[in-house]
Amino acid sequence: EHIADAIHLPLAKLADAEKQLKNKTQPLVIVCASGQRSRTAAKQLRKQGFEQVYVLTGGLHAWKEAKLPLFS
Repeated sequence: EHIADAIHLPLAKLADAEKQLKNKTQPLVIVCASGQRSRTAAKQLRKQGFEQVYVLTGGLHAWKEAKLPLFS
């Protein structure tokens, strides 16, 4: 499942983020299942120069609990 318009970029492939996410000033919301890996990913993206990186607190679990839409 994923959030609409989300880009799947595994933690192991964040070194390639600059190729997929060219605009470093565009806000990014990082999401994983619980929020743990998202924090690691956010730190890596900030080191790559992305300026507005945010972590969805609680991850997809919180998204589901809030009954927000997901796509398969």
